[in-house]
Amino acid sequence: MLVLFNGRIGWGAVGETALLARAGIIEAVGGDGEILDLAPARAERIDLRGGLLLPGFTDAHVHLLHLGRLLHRTDLGEALSLAGALERIERTVRESAEPVLFFEGADESLWPERRLPTRRELDRLEPRRPLLVRRVCMHIAVANGPALERIGARRPDVDPESGRCEEESVLHLEDGPFRPSEEEDRRAVLRAQERALSFGVTTVHEIDSPRFARVWRALESEGRLRTRVFFYAASAPEETAELAAENREGDLFRVAGVKAFLDGSIGGCTAAVTEPYPTGGDGTLLLERDAVEKLIRKAEELELPVALHAIGDRAIEEALAAHEAIRREGPPPVPHRIEHAEMLTPAQAGRVRRQGLLLSMQPNFPLRWGGPGGLYETRVGRERARGWNRIGEWIRAGIPVAFGSDGMPFDPFTGMEGAVRHPVPAERISPEEAFHAYSGRAERFVPGGGAGGSIAPGRRADLILFDGPPAEGEPLRRERLARVFAAGETVYVRE
Repeated sequence: MLVLFNGRIGWGAVGETALLARAGIIEAVGGDGEILDLAPARAERIDLRGGLLLPGFTDAHVHLLHLGRLLHRTDLGEALSLAGALERIERTVRESAEPVLFFEGADESLWPERRLPTRRELDRLEPRRPLLVRRVCMHIAVANGPALERIGARRPDVDPESGRCEEESVLHLEDGPFRPSEEEDRRAVLRAQERALSFGVTTVHEIDSPRFARVWRALESEGRLRTRVFFYAASAPEETAELAAENREGDLFRVAGVKAFLDGSIGGCTAAVTEPYPTGGDGTLLLERDAVEKLIRKAEELELPVALHAIGDRAIEEALAAHEAIRREGPPPVPHRIEHAEMLTPAQAGRVRRQGLLLSMQPNFPLRWGGPGGLYETRVGRERARGWNRIGEWIRAGIPVAFGSDGMPFDPFTGMEGAVRHPVPAERISPEEAFHAYSGRAERFVPGGGAGGSIAPGRRADLILFDGPPAEGEPLRRERLARVFAAGETVYVRE
């Protein structure tokens, strides 16, 4: 049994300073005297020292297993230029004995050269072992010759001359030609879980290939899983339903729905757009409305939510048209969602609201790429890009919006900063609103997901403690995160 006292319980709460939790579930919330009187002598007591206690964060769109792999690989996200990235690659080639070398997080939009490396440059650094440089969006990669031999240079989404690979060939690298062992995946999950808890993230909406479900379930059966995981499988509804049939009451890991890609990314100019990119082309539409409608119908038959990756306005249009065709027959039996929705237009937003769709958005994107000279501006121009990521407008319009990171970076504090200090002032929201979008708001995105997200009797004791409330108008800061609880157990303490 756990007793927390002498704190401030919840954002804006008045008079609630303590709580009692038993077996990982909050049993009572109230004043110090009331709660201390309820607690038996054997209960663990922790003095909050006037700190602010909040429900843990939920990252509503992440690839935690991939994050764990990245923590073990060379991260090019810290490189300041292409030349700097190539130096990091050369150093890793020299020092590593790994049979395959992955380099993650490359973001050429921040480099003065404004381009990714080429196959020839990678072949000069490593002509024998497979070597891959994956862009931060995970939709684009560059491969050297040995890597292209495994991927298949004749694929339509592979350019053997430049080594550039797009979409399907990149999204499934770890499923096919470069499949890690299950033990490697287990270690990756544990590394990522430790990172998540150190940021106060106690729940994730994980999006990945269905085969990785067994990795999560194995860790839970061993008692090593501490985060709640709602898993969206990038697979057919029938396969996802088979995985979901293994869900049990009270599991930390639950298969929650189906994930499907409708287009690519802005960085790769593969997001499907109505108005062509200035450099030419209108992106890559991976699924058209008939296929999307068929997918949703089958998922609803199996009582599965669908999460549709749709960034460009053309891809969003296909998603909306498919939903509208089905909704003429009645309301959705499960909560469906659109992931990213960066180019959602005001006209489309009205249709999102009428259909009861949910938006999973990433406020770290406009913070990272939305300013002057940023990726968005360089891809389509300043004025056109100003209409993207209208986070504040959609929230004020009553559309349910939950925040995720997509791992770029995995950090709710950066996300909340992006929402509070959006590059377009009209899209900014309050620090409290940003916190709720990164916490309790996501509970309605999954059926039966309401076990956390607030501090109240019957809720899980997934809690984060800050030294005190943020200054007026300021978002929460990680440096003030003092302690994290998962199911009432301390899983992180700031040194």
